[in-house]
Amino acid sequence: IHVASNLTAADGGEDARIQWEDGPDRTAFLPSRNCLLQIKAAEIAPRRAASDVLTSAGALEPAIKETLESGGSYIMLCNRPYVRKAIVDRETAVREAIRTQGVAIESVQVAFRDADQVASWVNEHPPVATWVLEQTQPGLATTLRTWTHWAGRHENEFPFVPDERLTELRRQLRGTFDNERSIFRIVGLSGVGKSRLVLEALADEEANGIQSSHLVLYGVEAELGPQKVKAAIQLLADLGRRAVVVIDRCLQETHDDLAAMVRRSSSHLSLITIDHEIPGGTLPLGTLYVEEAAEGVVEAVIRTMAPGLPSGEGRRLVRFADGFPQLA
Repeated sequence: IHVASNLTAADGGEDARIQWEDGPDRTAFLPSRNCLLQIKAAEIAPRRAASDVLTSAGALEPAIKETLESGGSYIMLCNRPYVRKAIVDRETAVREAIRTQGVAIESVQVAFRDADQVASWVNEHPPVATWVLEQTQPGLATTLRTWTHWAGRHENEFPFVPDERLTELRRQLRGTFDNERSIFRIVGLSGVGKSRLVLEALADEEANGIQSSHLVLYGVEAELGPQKVKAAIQLLADLGRRAVVVIDRCLQETHDDLAAMVRRSSSHLSLITIDHEIPGGTLPLGTLYVEEAAEGVVEAVIRTMAPGLPSGEGRRLVRFADGFPQLA
């Protein structure tokens, strides 16, 4: 997915593009594997929609021409709602303008999505819908919040330092993105860094091309209350929406109720809960224990937070923190 941040540069007819290789040939909203999108933030009449695919000289915009000739799709997005006939009129006008330029296309290669269709598309993906509300109307954001909002919480304000515990935790939790209805419970003493490790484990891995954070929804049971958390997850499960839900400071009783909701056959959710309550005996299947941090991790945290601290004071604090980054 590429969206240009420069809104004034000549773009050859391309505001955004969505391409992929593996997976389905198309989706409910994207008619092919190669989709070029133009975005209109105002009312647009059929004639204007048709002229918008042409250059000032009357030729087809080069990016649109290249995409269509290679079998891709052209989609115009508009932030105004239209009745079905008005949508068809705009699609027809654009297709005629393209064919007039001698480019042979199938009708399905050109689409017009109005505000209602765009809203339906966004609402298929709860973390995306939540992100839109966070950016535009914060008071309407859902009980659960996005990975980006989670990363911006005050307890995550300091840069993450390398931690050998992350590798194994990330390997285990990656399954929540691939396997619907997967459930994990993360436990460990308070202050060892469980929540920060899970946050980093679910982050995008740019080096490996893994985009995952956009699937994550986060909440803290101690802040929201168990009833709000349960209601939010029950609704997502009933609607069959895909998301990886993370509930922090989650009691065992709440975890059990949420797990039952996530396991229902219509659910497309995955669940991760975090808490400092450690069950006795052998850990149940799906429960991961986070040990105290290595001395080097605590030392790096202290250096990051207080770079000018005398070395003797730093060593004393490392011993005092004793494997608890939060205490450091």
